[in-house]
This record gives sequence, structure tokens and C-alpha cells, in this order.
Amino acid sequence: MPEWDMSDRFRKSLKAAGMTSTEMAEYLGIARETVGRYMSGRANPPLVTQRLWAHRTGVPLEWLQTGEEPAGEQ
Repeated sequence: MPEWDMSDRFRKSLKAAGMTSTEMAEYLGIARETVGRYMSGRANPPLVTQRLWAHRTGVPLEWLQTGEEPAGEQ
């Protein structure tokens, strides 16, 4: 069974939020290329970026990091 890693979850959350990588880069105040590296798995986003990404896309931070739903939200 294939498993989603953090880069997969970054891509999926961005798509679910209806955002482009350019929009996310502007929101985060970083280069679009950096967002691309996060979504391809070539770079590991810092915690502050993970938090902002989760907030902006409406997904739980725990899911973004681990793929698991936070306790009590299942």
C-alpha cells in the first residue's frame, strides 16, 4: 500500500484549499521555488511554515506532519 509523506500532504492540502503554489508562497512570504521544494520533498519545511500552511489550508497540523488525524477529530 502506498503511503503519503509530508510532501504529498502539502500538495493535497494546497489542492483541497484551491490555492496555487504562487499564492501559498505569497502568503508565507517565501519564493515559489521554495514551496515547490516542500511539495516535491526536496526540502523539509520549518515548523513555523508547517503551522502557517496548515492554518491557511484548513488541515490539522498533526495530519500535515504525520498523516494521522488528531485525537478526538475522527
